[in-house]
Amino acid sequence: MTIVPPKEQVAVLLVSDDLSSLERNRLLLLNAGIRPVFAIADSRATLAFLEQHGISVIVLDMSTAMGRGELLARICKEYPNIQVIVESGSKDVETAVNCMKSGAVDYMVRPVEPGRMVLAVEQMRVHSPC
Repeated sequence: MTIVPPKEQVAVLLVSDDLSSLERNRLLLLNAGIRPVFAIADSRATLAFLEQHGISVIVLDMSTAMGRGELLARICKEYPNIQVIVESGSKDVETAVNCMKSGAVDYMVRPVEPGRMVLAVEQMRVHSPC
């Protein structure tokens, strides 16, 4: 039997340099009852944010200034207990495989259906080691 902690105990961080996408995803998760949800519009601030906040799940936009795999690799190496979901505009299988090899637990291709986003975060909430 798996005991699921309340949603409020599993903090989610959204990282994207696209402000409209960031706000849309933040509101989507909040409306689904997922809290707290933090958002960072400058991916270069992500690692400093993680040093100061307990985050369980990250939705990382791979098109960010620090994207292209560098930020994903650093998060997975320095914060192995954080579940990282990658959001990308690339349908390339090799890109998805490389993200998973780097430590991502899920890969979503934009545009992401709202239900798919919520389900992905909910699944990480259940499986989060934090």
